[in-house]
Amino acid sequence: MKFDIFWELLEKKISKQREFYTLKRHVLFSVEFSFDKVMVKPNTTKFTRQIARDDFQKVWNNACKISLDEQFNPVNYQDDTFHASYILAMIKSVIGNDSID
Repeated sequence: MKFDIFWELLEKKISKQREFYTLKRHVLFSVEFSFDKVMVKPNTTKFTRQIARDDFQKVWNNACKISLDEQFNPVNYQDDTFHASYILAMIKSVIGNDSID
């Protein structure tokens, strides 16, 4: 799947508030789309974080370069964004078994 298609699907999926779990630690967080940003609210802290499309794009681009078995490991994206755990959970939710192109 190409990033632009993923982004359109994500926008539709989170047009209303949705809940997700991080893939590694299974931490619950809620997400909502607002003004071209993804608003993430971790259930543990309750502080809302804004994640820009650029952060998703960075993770996506680097995922294309990583082996399939390491694509959804947040450690691989520490230099890209502080929000990798949330981004990866949303990517996995949208693409399912499809591949990142």
